[in-house]
Parts: sequence; structure tokens; C-alpha cells
Amino acid sequence: MLEQIGAKTALWVLWQLNYLRDVPIVGDLQREIAGKILSLFLPLGESVSFADIWHGILPMDNSIQDNLMPTCFAELWFDMDKAAEAVRTLRELHLSNSGAIGNFFTEFYAAKASPFWLSSSFSGWKFRIGVNFFQYNTLQGSLDQRADPADFFRLYFDHFDKNGPPYNCHLGKYLTPRFSELARLRQMYPKYDEWMQIRTKMDPHQIFVTPYWRKCFLIPLVH
Repeated sequence: MLEQIGAKTALWVLWQLNYLRDVPIVGDLQREIAGKILSLFLPLGESVSFADIWHGILPMDNSIQDNLMPTCFAELWFDMDKAAEAVRTLRELHLSNSGAIGNFFTEFYAAKASPFWLSSSFSGWKFRIGVNFFQYNTLQGSLDQRADPADFFRLYFDHFDKNGPPYNCHLGKYLTPRFSELARLRQMYPKYDEWMQIRTKMDPHQIFVTPYWRKCFLIPLVH
């Protein structure tokens, strides 16, 4: 019961912020009120330093209680020189479909190049668009039933596939339905074929293969 009250309270707050998003704010007083409300959630002018072991290094993600604020994520990774084009594509999506905005937040941030073959930034520095989805989104679900985040994120994947620069996805978050196309895998991971050869050699009996990753990376079944 308390969990339902907490979730619905969070939904009500987000609903009010939706109003501020959808209704033009034209006066100084309205801007001041909106700023004070938003600052409760994301205060400006403050910086926090932190250090932790690997599983506690994402404090914003880990601090969300899933039973009260069921939150899902998708990240689109672009080459750094495509950042401006990616933001323009995102703006076009939001202008053409207000339902794609949702009632949560979207993040912009960078990622440095990584030597890991399956890193989304293996080929160089990347610009990331992080899309966050609150599952009690009234545009896709209801007050009593969680919406399917895959339906929400598909709006982004479809739009960027048709109109935006090439992108990769964060492997720990929602993936585009087109992730498992062979040509796309080779484009996203230049060392894909070499990795598959080494993976086969190091794990011939597929001890470390799950159905999910088999589907994602097109790992053939060994009998």
C-alpha cells in the first residue's frame, strides 16, 4: 500500500512538471516558480565528489528506489563530431511527437575512448544521449499499471535510424530492435569478427553464453 502511495505521489509531481513543459511559460513569475520547483530535484551551483567500489560508482542510478520510481534507461552513443547533428535530430523528434518527451529527463554527456573491443567507445570519444523513462508514464500506461519502456524507447530508435547519425547502444540498457543485424554489429564493433573467433576458442562449449547475449551478438548454437 505504501509503495503504491509513493509511486502515485511521484507520478503526481511529474504530472505537474509535464504541465510546465507543455504550457508556455511567458512571465517572470511563472519562470521563478518553475525554477524553484525544478531546483528541488536538480539544484544548480552544487558539485559533489564521490568515490566507491565498482558496483556503487553510479550514485544517481543506485539511489532510485525501483518500487517507488520504476525507471528504465536507454543510451544512444554517437561519434563526437556528430554531437550537433544528434541533438538536432533529438529536437526534431520532440517537436514532431510530444509523446516522445515523456515525463522524465534526458541527459547529454561524453565518454572517452576505450581499448575494450565491445565498448561503445572503442572507436574513439563519444557523445551520449541518455533517455530516461518513468514507467508510470500516463501517455503510455496508467496510474495503476506500468508502461512498457520498449514501446517508449522505440520512438527514439526508429527516429534516429531514419533521420539521425549512426549510433551504438549501452549494453546494460535498452537496445534498439535492430541491434542484432550483422552489418550493424560490424559497424558498431570493428573487432566483432575477431572477438567472435576468440570467444569460440575460449568458450567452445558455450558455458558463458545466455539466450539474451546469443540473440544480441548472433552467437550460433553449438550442439
